[in-house]
Amino acid sequence: MNKPLVMELLNTSFLFAVTTYVLILFFKMFDHATFRNPGFISLGFAIGFIAMGLIRIKRMLNLDYDNSSIVTLQKKIAKTKVLVLKFRKTEYLMLPFYTITVAPILLKGLLDQNIYSMLQDTYM
Repeated sequence: MNKPLVMELLNTSFLFAVTTYVLILFFKMFDHATFRNPGFISLGFAIGFIAMGLIRIKRMLNLDYDNSSIVTLQKKIAKTKVLVLKFRKTEYLMLPFYTITVAPILLKGLLDQNIYSMLQDTYM
């Protein structure tokens, strides 16, 4: 396997594990509206990240190095690179919003700290 494909597999599998954990926490904290709304939004972002990762992996696996001519192989590799760069750009634009929405859930799940009460104590 080539290095970009391995990195893409690792990134997508790590994001899938984090998304599964956030989904479990989302269902545990479904009663609290302050955690339900960011959880729902962050799961939407995570599904988008995973979908883009799976599309990139599929495109990389569909490259046929043995039975195609050099010119068509170069065209397919160039199209794959352009797709990867477009998806990276989209992911980098989505990342701050994903981080903001997933932070309260992970803080509550991992450290048992409510970020909303911490903000109220600090600024009120």
